[in-house]
Amino acid sequence: MPTQDQWNERYRRGEHSQDVPDAFLVGCSGYWDLLSSRVAADLACGAGRHAIHLAEQGFQTTAIDFAEAGLEATRDRAAGRGVELETRMLDLEAPAADLGAEALDLIVVVHFLHRPLFKPIKRALRPGGLIVYKTYTRDQLALPEGPTNPAYVLEANELLREFGDYRVLRYEEKISGEGTAALLAQKPSKSDS
Repeated sequence: MPTQDQWNERYRRGEHSQDVPDAFLVGCSGYWDLLSSRVAADLACGAGRHAIHLAEQGFQTTAIDFAEAGLEATRDRAAGRGVELETRMLDLEAPAADLGAEALDLIVVVHFLHRPLFKPIKRALRPGGLIVYKTYTRDQLALPEGPTNPAYVLEANELLREFGDYRVLRYEEKISGEGTAALLAQKPSKSDS
């Protein structure tokens, strides 16, 4: 796994600087009306393409990453697009990584996997809140790009199992061209418990 310095250097070189948000996230926008408010976080945001997209959709957005150069790129790109968002430097793999308690309506995670973070994610979502999670699966290991370490890829249906107590609104796994799993799920409201 690259270190914080290595990620900073990648962002300084302009790597991982796509502007177009992931198509799965864009396709989830029809579900935003399920939310009573719009407070969101983009975890492991990189150069901020998803955080900026959420801010453009009217979310009060926090972009979270452990690479300061990625957060700088996020701030610069957001200013260039005329949107405001907050940035927060946080090592999401640290044992004490805390996202708050019932503080967020929407959490987005794209191409990042640290299984111990599932619990803080669930704790941070408000009842009725949404999780959009997309990352690589074991099928990606046979392809030329993406992670090479099996610890950083999902097993088949792992997201479904992990969020099994949530209402699954969209789910897909791709095995051709890329090995990914993508989930949109809603945390049960307190009345559903």
